[in-house]
Amino acid sequence: MHPEKFTLSNVTWEILTEAHDLSDFNCSTDDESGVNEFIQYEAKKYQHENMGTTYLFYYKDKIVGFATLSMNSINVKETPEAKEISDWFRKRVPVILLGQIGVDNSVRRRGLGTVICEFCTGLAVDLSQRVGCRYIALHADLKFINLYKKCGFETVHSTSKDGLMVKKLIHLVYVQDLLPEKFIQFKENSEKQNPKLNYQMGPRKYEDDRMIGVYYQIRTNKSIKN
Repeated sequence: MHPEKFTLSNVTWEILTEAHDLSDFNCSTDDESGVNEFIQYEAKKYQHENMGTTYLFYYKDKIVGFATLSMNSINVKETPEAKEISDWFRKRVPVILLGQIGVDNSVRRRGLGTVICEFCTGLAVDLSQRVGCRYIALHADLKFINLYKKCGFETVHSTSKDGLMVKKLIHLVYVQDLLPEKFIQFKENSEKQNPKLNYQMGPRKYEDDRMIGVYYQIRTNKSIKN
């Protein structure tokens, strides 16, 4: 029997605090960027100094992954829209930085990385409605670029040694809250009615923790006629 795949419906989350015990979490496999060292020795200090907020992801009461988000900016020349917006906007562009992301060694290849990216995108969209922010961005190890592309990120030109990738938040609009199990049918029905819309899930936390936010984005596929 294959292990259960991760989805937003079977993963829960909490914001890191001093009380969390991270001793059983280990994401050291193929870790060339010091991600495991960060979560074990630096994340709580970043949290305390308000330099990065870390979200812990749980599966059956076990910490299986984490992500750290912070405010940041990139040069307008590093955006995929540089030619379109540099004529009127010559400064740095606000982004939410997905600075760290880690998945426990014991649960690799079960889709958790994708779930974390969906969660972070949804959270970024929610924040961008209140604080100006055009992209969610990350510096990707080359071996993970295909994973992030599947999550809607695209590679852009950068002087960084790691590949800078961004996902546009503008025009990604909140629709409604749904139970995760109802999302797939909602997505299929909605996209049949309007193929220009591309729906995705994101986190929202209410009294019922099972509820998720549903967002849509206008497709940029040029094969779709206006």
